[in-house]
Amino acid sequence: VDQHGQVLRQYGKQPGEKLSWPYHIIQHSTGVLLIADCRNHRVVLLSDEARLLQSISADHVRYPWTLHLDEQAGLLCVTEGGIFTSDPMKVFQFHPHPV
Repeated sequence: VDQHGQVLRQYGKQPGEKLSWPYHIIQHSTGVLLIADCRNHRVVLLSDEARLLQSISADHVRYPWTLHLDEQAGLLCVTEGGIFTSDPMKVFQFHPHPV
C-alpha cells in the first residue's frame, strides 16, 4: 500500500498462497520479504513484486511466530509458537539472491 492507501501488489489470490495468521514480516536488504505464516506452518519468502520465491515448510517449521535475520552471518532465526511446540527456535542458513 502506498502513502495514499492504494494497493501496489497482492499475494494470496492463487490456490495454496493464502496466508493464515501471518504473524511477523521482515525485509532483507535485497528486497525479499519474509513472512511467518503461523497456521500454515511455513515461512514465505516473496520478491518485492509479491512473487513467491521460496517456502520453508511444515517439515521444518511449526507455528512460526517471530523472525530474526542476521544478514552478516547469513542466518534466519524462527521462533515457534511457544505453547504449541516443544522446540521453540530453529536456525537456518539464509542467503537470498537479489530480487
